[in-house]
Amino acid sequence: MQRLSILVVLSLFIVSACATANEKNVQQTVGDSSTQQSAVSNDYAVPEFQYTTQEGIKLNAMYNTKLNDLGLEIKKIEPLAPRIRTFGFYYDNKTKEKNKLYLGFDCDVGGTITGADSYPLRAWNIIFKNLNPVLIKSKILHQILQDENIQGLVISFYWFFEGSEGIILWIEKKDIEQYMQNKIIYPELIARSTTTRLDGKIINLILFQKAP
Repeated sequence: MQRLSILVVLSLFIVSACATANEKNVQQTVGDSSTQQSAVSNDYAVPEFQYTTQEGIKLNAMYNTKLNDLGLEIKKIEPLAPRIRTFGFYYDNKTKEKNKLYLGFDCDVGGTITGADSYPLRAWNIIFKNLNPVLIKSKILHQILQDENIQGLVISFYWFFEGSEGIILWIEKKDIEQYMQNKIIYPELIARSTTTRLDGKIINLILFQKAP
């Protein structure tokens, strides 16, 4: 659930990517320390006052309850720990298309990261292990994605490996639909997505498609 200061930037962007994130512009205040902690309440949705577009405000009003429910649903998918106030609607800061919004949220990943000496391979392993459960087990996520005004999904995963690391994953709705209909395989779904470091630099994960 990291592409400055324009409110739809998930805590994904809490690092430098947080605000300037070339890919993600969430309508949420950057630098709020509470958004950097795993959720301990039902307060998962991005607050309305942090949105900078009317479309974001509209979607937030429509889906606020479902966003909080989605956070609770994701919390059941171990070892993921969803971050509070990161569940909302984000746009790509590179394209500046503020009405092209993505459902997004941030998650901390627990456990030890092993068998991956490079950052890209660790990122691939994290995504490969955790994306599928999110897509398969989250009914509420798919309910929200049915809205024609939502373009897809953006998730930020954070983990620890000799320091904090993270990856931002943008997936088009049409690709999610094809995957759920078994028209494309899981590695292809990941390869079709856009992935960036927290600083906005794009990573080509197709080079790391070997399943962990």
